Amino acid sequence: MLVQPIIHKHLQALLQNNEQGIRAIYDLFQEKVIQWVVRNNGSRGDGEDLFQEGLIVILKYAKRDPYFLTSSFQTFLLSVCKKMWYKELKKRKDRMNRMTKRYPVDLPAPSNLLEAILEEQQRYARYQDSFLKLTNKEQRILQVYLKGWSHQEIADYFNLSNSNASKQRIFKIKTKLKRIVRKH
Repeated sequence: MLVQPIIHKHLQALLQNNEQGIRAIYDLFQEKVIQWVVRNNGSRGDGEDLFQEGLIVILKYAKRDPYFLTSSFQTFLLSVCKKMWYKELKKRKDRMNRMTKRYPVDLPAPSNLLEAILEEQQRYARYQDSFLKLTNKEQRILQVYLKGWSHQEIADYFNLSNSNASKQRIFKIKTKLKRIVRKH
């Protein structure tokens, strides 16, 4: 006998545009998302917007396959929102970096400028030397990670078992690099 999978009740509410069900989703989960965003350099408004965008993403998934959910609704919603928020923070950081390059601030006094430049060059050389002490594979993994590849893309490319294995591998490589830099 074949068992028919069950569509999660929150997904049903979204798919059927059930006002009462959607209100329940807001009541149960919105504040959790908002609090997480506020703890991670955002505002309440950012959290509210992110929550709604997260629901839209989940609705798109559910329209393609209403049985896609393999974890709890809350876990999936929070992971979607976290991923979207991390992307937003990266965009903000990139935007800030571009602005800082165009309009530099906090330059060292001219008498200390040469000293600051030399220190920066020495620090860069130390990191470069330390990076070269990593294995070729470790270097390649860090390079693609710094280029913005997702953990899943890294896992697939380097034949790691899954994205968690990729995260752990990157953490270990970064820890190793820090240790080498400290010894240098």
